[in-house]
Amino acid sequence: MSYLNKVDAANVIAPSGATLSLALMNVEKLASRAPEHVFILLGSNDIRLSDKQEFVESYRQLIGSIRNKLPKAKLHILSIPPVAGEARMQVPQYANITDFNQVLEQLADEIKVDYLDLAHLFATNKIQYADNGVHFKPQFYPLLLDYLKGLVK
Repeated sequence: MSYLNKVDAANVIAPSGATLSLALMNVEKLASRAPEHVFILLGSNDIRLSDKQEFVESYRQLIGSIRNKLPKAKLHILSIPPVAGEARMQVPQYANITDFNQVLEQLADEIKVDYLDLAHLFATNKIQYADNGVHFKPQFYPLLLDYLKGLVK
């Protein structure tokens, strides 16, 4: 979102294509900004690299590290967005997004953080994918940001 000038780059810790392990390495950077809210939108790359159990444990570790450094911050896990059909054909693991989102929702409930299912944004808006079928065209990001802003008011 920062490279599209939708969010100040100082407020984005992990670049596009980040993984949970990269985010974990940047918790200090996040903590130095002392945010009130932390929105975590990760997983599209991780599901290509790990099974559900490894994924959940990595997420648990990331949340624990963030909570340790930012105990007052409100944490929000965003669901892994769907991908276009051609991306699912190229990367068969993308077929597991729904299963990974289910374990994310269970984790969020277990560790008492918000889980934000983005499915309604995709169901109610005609979202267009970028050429890779994983990321989105710029028109999606204002919709996402408006939704997130509504949660913190």
